[in-house]
Amino acid sequence: MNEVDNYITSFPVDVQNRLAAIRAIIHEEVPQVTERICMNMPTFELNGKWFVHFAAFSKHIGFYPQPEGVAAFSDRLIDYKTSKGAIQFPLSKPLPLDLVREIVRYRAKMDETNSKKPSNKRIIEQSVIEKPKVFSMSFAKVYPLLVSKVKKKGGLKSDVDSIIYWLTGYDQLSMEKQIACGVDIKTFFDEAPQINPNAASIKGVVCGVRVEEIKDETMQKIRFLDKMIDELAKGKSLNKILRK
Repeated sequence: MNEVDNYITSFPVDVQNRLAAIRAIIHEEVPQVTERICMNMPTFELNGKWFVHFAAFSKHIGFYPQPEGVAAFSDRLIDYKTSKGAIQFPLSKPLPLDLVREIVRYRAKMDETNSKKPSNKRIIEQSVIEKPKVFSMSFAKVYPLLVSKVKKKGGLKSDVDSIIYWLTGYDQLSMEKQIACGVDIKTFFDEAPQINPNAASIKGVVCGVRVEEIKDETMQKIRFLDKMIDELAKGKSLNKILRK
């Protein structure tokens, strides 16, 4: 079993079946995709770039086919809650597998079209389009995924909170306010009271990238958090993670 298998089997059987069905469609339609866990959810990559990902929540399955994938099917998604780049499929309703398949096909075709563009133009487009893929994700949705990842390994929610407070300077009240306001990850970090100066000592690989070599400041802060949560989930003591 790989890490995506472990993620799927951590949920009740009904949810497992839904996640497995989406996963199977992705592999059937785009056999060349690779899969891994990134941002604490199954992530599928095509030609070295993020393709789609999904995640299970208490009342829905989140499916993330990028903003273009949502916009192209907006007329057929009126019965579902959507946001930029995200679709919520309620657990109380049948999973629309045919629609999921069409969205995956569309994303594959879009990726193929983009890959044929001149490399200099593609670089410009990536700087405009790809950054918001992570930055526009709601922190309110990412936070419970971080907590769930740690709790599945026997960790504590309070330890996740301690890591976030240490890294960002937020306290419980100010973090809860940001969650209630529905800010995205970029805003969460941009408005952080004080990024811990010792964050520069965080090193290692997460989501296939060495965090100390990331050039974009916001992306590096996000990966700092990812790395610290990974360390906590793997059993490293909180004091060591907080560089005490």
